Amino acid sequence: MKTLNLRKNSLGVIDGSISKSELEDLNLSDNELSDFPSCVCKIKTLQVLDLSRNQNIKVLPPDLAKLSKLKYLGIEKMDQITDPPSNLRRSTIVLLRYLKAKLRNSKPYYTMKLMTVGVAGSGKTTIMHRISGDFGFCKNTPTQGVDIREIKIDKDSKLQYTFKCWDFAGQEEYYATHQCFLSQRSLYLLVWSVEDGDDGIADLKPWLDNLQCRVPHSTVIILGTHLDKISSSTRTESFEDDCIEKVFKLVSKYKEIICKKWMILLVTCSNVPEHAEESRRSKVASFSI
Repeated sequence: MKTLNLRKNSLGVIDGSISKSELEDLNLSDNELSDFPSCVCKIKTLQVLDLSRNQNIKVLPPDLAKLSKLKYLGIEKMDQITDPPSNLRRSTIVLLRYLKAKLRNSKPYYTMKLMTVGVAGSGKTTIMHRISGDFGFCKNTPTQGVDIREIKIDKDSKLQYTFKCWDFAGQEEYYATHQCFLSQRSLYLLVWSVEDGDDGIADLKPWLDNLQCRVPHSTVIILGTHLDKISSSTRTESFEDDCIEKVFKLVSKYKEIICKKWMILLVTCSNVPEHAEESRRSKVASFSI
């Protein structure tokens, strides 16, 4: 397929799998995209791209200049764009030349904000310690307000990620203040205790409501904790898959939240060495996004 017309579909996000296509003509005009879809910058064959009348896109990314075959970029009635400036948006050639110069001077930034939310006692603080490699932490003291810390994780010998972690208190009296700190350019870790069964899954709904309302199109990893506390009689062969399926069924109703099925994980907060590998699962999702 060389041409794809997605005009007037009320799209808020574009599926990342489109990056593997060999499209030459892509029409995304008259949709509701909140940001420029970065996956589009990976379609090396693209020659025509129409984004006209997407009123929420404020910035065109430098990576757009990587589309070496692009001849036409439609951005009609998009005066809300702040970068590139209006005088550079009159011609596709001039606009791409500007973005290419910007791309040459840009540097990768491997730091981001990680926001941890969920009900009290679900293991949010413990998970933060486990992600950082601290398997000795085993306190059960509720967080008061917001606990802010920095976690550095080495992906390989040359690359290190830095997470600015905001661990929000889960007590109900703090809920009203959480929305003041939610920001769109963050990764969200939504935590619930597997011990709470279906009620625990149902308790995810108010958090998902808040995230969709306050920070639409944000990426959310959902962790079910305390897996080690589930009795062997209950933890059948299909237990984990069934649990993940129930959560995915719930989160699928939220069209403006980015959470794929593989981003729902069940982990343990245990500090017992044989459980360490299960705790490290929470790292896998953050690396894969």
